[in-house]
Amino acid sequence: MTDLTGDGGVVKYGESKGEGGLPKTGDRVHVHYTGTLQDTKEEFDTSLEFGDAYSKPFAFVLGGNTTIRGFDIAARSMCVGERSRFVMRSDYAYGDVGAPGRGMAPDIPPGATLEFSMTMVKVERGASCGEDDENPKTRELKALRKKRAAEAARAKKAREEKKKRAEAAKKKKKGDEKDASKKEGPLDARSIKKMKPKELKKALKARGLSYQGSKKELTKRLLEAVVVKNG
Repeated sequence: MTDLTGDGGVVKYGESKGEGGLPKTGDRVHVHYTGTLQDTKEEFDTSLEFGDAYSKPFAFVLGGNTTIRGFDIAARSMCVGERSRFVMRSDYAYGDVGAPGRGMAPDIPPGATLEFSMTMVKVERGASCGEDDENPKTRELKALRKKRAAEAARAKKAREEKKKRAEAAKKKKKGDEKDASKKEGPLDARSIKKMKPKELKKALKARGLSYQGSKKELTKRLLEAVVVKNG
């Protein structure tokens, strides 16, 4: 077992040795792989759809940002002919976004730890990065991230607008209550006792007091508030 990243993000379990030196940035590597979800052991992707003899290896340029970070790190540790297994934490794979499964394969959930069985088939030294190197799943991930980023931006804007409307409504309500309090004029015991329930409730609400209860309770509450204020 080898911790390739020093933080447990990509751990390698060697199964067989290869030949030659390790590939480096700028080299195009050709690998066969099978990816599974660590939690369920379900296979979500493979380059071996038609078996070893008829399946084309996945090719990409190291450092070309055309695959997930953990896959690039794993390939750098392999020689031609080597077969190894890798465990990749989500921050070195598909992160908190996840990725859609291909065909009938399961989706990769957000935060999923992945396992890859990889075989290094070929290394082309100092190759250039081409558009055809990009893994279809990587393209899907980029599109999904772009879509979710746009959705998150729209949701954030909607929340901000809702908050502004709520603050404006609250400010208006306070202003209305303040104006209503000014318009009603000074209150005394006699005028309070003559007030109807609706008026009592309005006066209590304007003062930030409870306006629940019978007319008798409302009258008593408002009388007490006026006495305290004028006392």
